[in-house]
Amino acid sequence: MHNNKKFPSLVAIFVAAVAVFTAAKFARGATVSHIIINEIQTAGASSNDEFIELFNPTDTPVILDGFKLGKRTKSGSESTLLSSATSTKFLGAIPAHGYFLIAHPDYKGALPADLIYSSSSNISSDNTLLLYDKSGTLLDKVGFGTAIDSEGSPASNPSSNQSIERKNFIDTDNNATDFSINTSPSPQNKTIVESLGDGKTTADGDSNQNSATKCTASSENIKINEVFPYPSSGDEFVEITNTGGSCVDVSGWKVIDGADHKKTFPENSIIEPGKYLYLEGNLYLNNDSDTAYLLDANGNAKNDALDKVSYEKAKENYSYALSDGSFSWTSAPTPGEKNVITAPKATEENATETSNPQEATENYTSSENIFLNEILPNPKDGSDGEYIEIASNAAEPVDLFGWHIKDASKSKGYQFKEHIILNPGEYLAIYRPDSKIALNNSGESVYLYDPKNKITSSVSYNTSQKNASYNFDGENWKWSKYLTPGKENKFDSPPKVNIKKPKHAYKDLFTEFSATAKDKETKKLKYSWNFGDGSKSTLAKTSHKYLATGKFAVTLSVSDDSQTVEKSFSIEVKKYPRPNIEIVKIIPNPTGNDSESETIDVQNNSGNKIDLSGWKIATGTGEKMLNHPISGEFFINPNETKTVTQEFSKFSLNNKAGKVQLVMPDGKVVDEIEYSKEKIADDEAYEKIDGEWQWIEPGTNDENANELDTVDEKSSSEEITGTDTSNDGKVLGAMDESQPNLSNYKPAFNSESAYIFLSRIYFRSPPTPTNYCPASDYTSNFAYLLASTF
Repeated sequence: MHNNKKFPSLVAIFVAAVAVFTAAKFARGATVSHIIINEIQTAGASSNDEFIELFNPTDTPVILDGFKLGKRTKSGSESTLLSSATSTKFLGAIPAHGYFLIAHPDYKGALPADLIYSSSSNISSDNTLLLYDKSGTLLDKVGFGTAIDSEGSPASNPSSNQSIERKNFIDTDNNATDFSINTSPSPQNKTIVESLGDGKTTADGDSNQNSATKCTASSENIKINEVFPYPSSGDEFVEITNTGGSCVDVSGWKVIDGADHKKTFPENSIIEPGKYLYLEGNLYLNNDSDTAYLLDANGNAKNDALDKVSYEKAKENYSYALSDGSFSWTSAPTPGEKNVITAPKATEENATETSNPQEATENYTSSENIFLNEILPNPKDGSDGEYIEIASNAAEPVDLFGWHIKDASKSKGYQFKEHIILNPGEYLAIYRPDSKIALNNSGESVYLYDPKNKITSSVSYNTSQKNASYNFDGENWKWSKYLTPGKENKFDSPPKVNIKKPKHAYKDLFTEFSATAKDKETKKLKYSWNFGDGSKSTLAKTSHKYLATGKFAVTLSVSDDSQTVEKSFSIEVKKYPRPNIEIVKIIPNPTGNDSESETIDVQNNSGNKIDLSGWKIATGTGEKMLNHPISGEFFINPNETKTVTQEFSKFSLNNKAGKVQLVMPDGKVVDEIEYSKEKIADDEAYEKIDGEWQWIEPGTNDENANELDTVDEKSSSEEITGTDTSNDGKVLGAMDESQPNLSNYKPAFNSESAYIFLSRIYFRSPPTPTNYCPASDYTSNFAYLLASTF
C-alpha cells in the first residue's frame, strides 16, 4: 500500500493524453446564418393536424414578405404551400432567435399559428419541404422518410402525434443527422424567443439557454384604476393598472357595464408592472350610476369578474379614479397615466337636504376621522341581521346630523336626521330595519357621505362569506368570523403558508407544486393555485404541465373561514436540458434467460450528475419502438458508465436485429443505436470502442473478463442501492429542491484487477495477434508493472 501515491500521477498523464486525442476528434458546427425549418408534424389529432415551425438563429429579425414554402413528393412533383401567389400570403416577421409557426387550417395545437396555408394543401410522409427567400434563394430543405430530395440523407418519417425536430438548431446539411423524432411535439409561434446568455445559440443544449419572458394571460393583479363615464364629447374610457410584478397579456379581456354591454381589449395588449392601459369608445356607461366589470379572456358574465367598480351621480367630464385605496371623482381624467385627484365643486344638485344647514356643518370633522368600519352582508339568521358600522378616531365628539350612507343601488340610502353624537373611539352599528339598505351578498359597494355630500369613506367587495363580517383594520379590509357591532373589530389569525417552490420547470413535463398551511382557528383550509398560464388547481400538492417556455407568475391563495393569504413567485420554464450521455454497450443475448439478463450500458460524458428516473429505454425495429420507463432512483455521476438492467427498466432486446434509444422525459431521443447480426453468441456484446461499434465475443479480451465483470457489477450495485455524497453539485433531471443522495462508491480494485483494467485500455506493451493476456512471465508486461504500484 505504500506505493499508492505513484498511481495518480500516471493516471493524470494518461487522462491528459486521452483528452488531447479526444479533443482532436470533435469540432463545433458552423454558425447558421439563415432561417431554418426547425420542427415538422405531418399528423396529430387528425391527418391534417400538421405544422411547420421555422426558427431564426440570427441576431436580427427577418421580414418574411415574399418568402415561399413548398413541398416535393417522392414522385418528384413540387407544389406551393405558402407564397405571395397563394390566397394566404406569406408575410409577417420572425424575431431574432425567435420562431414562426405555419400550419394547416385543421391544426389543433395550444399555441396559435402565425400563418395558415391553403386547405387544399397538406404534407405527409416521404415529402420534402423547401424554404425560399423573396429572391428565390433556397434557404433550407428537409426531406424525410423515402423522400427523393433532401440535404444528405433524409430524416425519419414522424408517426402520428410525433414530429421531427432539429437537434439544437444545428444545420450540417444532413437531414438524418440534424433531425430526431420528438414524441411530444412542441410547436412555437412568434411570441416565443430564445434568449441565450452570450447572445448566441448553443449547439449542445446546455442549461444556460434561457427562454424569453412570456406574459401570463390571467392575473388577479390587474385592477380597474379609473372610469370616465360622462364625457361632454369624445369617448368614455375604463383604465386598468398592473399591481403585480410580471407582465400580463390582456388581449381578449373585456369590460362589461351593468347592462352586459361588452368591449374587448385588442390583440397584443400587454401591460407591464406598474403601468396603465385603457379601453375607450362607447362603453354604454350610464351618466347617473353604473358598474364597470373587468373580465379576463375566459370570462363571459359579470360573475366571472376579476374586479369591478360601482359609481353614482357621475359628473360631466369627471372621472372616477382610485387614489390611496379608495375611489373619488376628479376633474382631471388621466387615461394611461397616474391618477390626479382634484376636489370636485359642490353643487346645489348634489347637496344634501337638511332642515338646518348651520346645524349640519357645525360639528363637521375631516374625512379621515369618521369612517366605515364593519359590514355584515350575509348573516346566518336572516336579512334583518345585516348592519353597517361607522367609527370615529376624532379628537372630539362628532355630531352625525346630515351625514348619510348609501349602497350601489339607486335608493336614497340612510340619512342621519337626528343629532347623534359619536364620541372619540366609539362605534355605531346601523341595522337593516333602520337603514333600509339591503346589502348584496356579492358585488356591493357602500359609501359614507359627510354633510357637504363628500364621500369620506367607501368600501367594495366581490363576494361575501356566510356570517362573516368585512372589517377595516386601519389600512385594509378583511373578512372575519368574529362579529363585533358597536365594538372594536376582532380578526381571525390568517393561515401561515409555506410553499415548496420547484427548483426546475421544463416544458411539456409535469412540475410538482406543494404547500402546507396552518391556522389557529380551523383545519378547513382551501387552496387555490394559479400557474400563470390560465391553469388552476385546488389541491395542496399538485402537478402542472407547462406547454411553453418562459417566465410565469405563480400565485397560491389559502383561505380559512374568513381570510385569504396570497403568495406569489416567479418560475422559469425551460426546454429540458440535453445532457451529454450515450449508449456504449448492449448484451442482447445473454446466457440463460434473456428477459432477466439483458443489459444496456450508458455513459455520462457531462460534468453533472444525471438522474435517469423518468427517462425511457425504447426498443424495437424500424419505426415500431416501444418505450420502457426507467423506474426508481437511477443516478450516474460525471464520466461514469452504469448498467441498466430489467430491475430498472422492463426492456427486451431482439436477438438478431434491433434498435435501442435513450429517451429523455420530454420524449426527445438523446442517443440511439441499431444492430444486426445473423447469429449473436451467448453473452456477446455490442460495444462502442474508440467511437466505433464492434461485436465482442465473450472471453476475447482476456481470460479474466469474468472476474472484471464481477467487480463492475458489484460496484454498480453498490452505487444504486447506497448513498453517494461524493458529488453534491447540480443533478440534471431533478424536478424539485430535495435531491436524493447516492451511495458511497467503494472501488474494488487490487493489483490484479488493475492489471486487467489497464490491459483492456491498451496501456501495456503491444499485444500479439494470438494471445492478449500471456500467462507466462506477465511481470515483464508494462501494464502489470504499472498495476503493481497499487
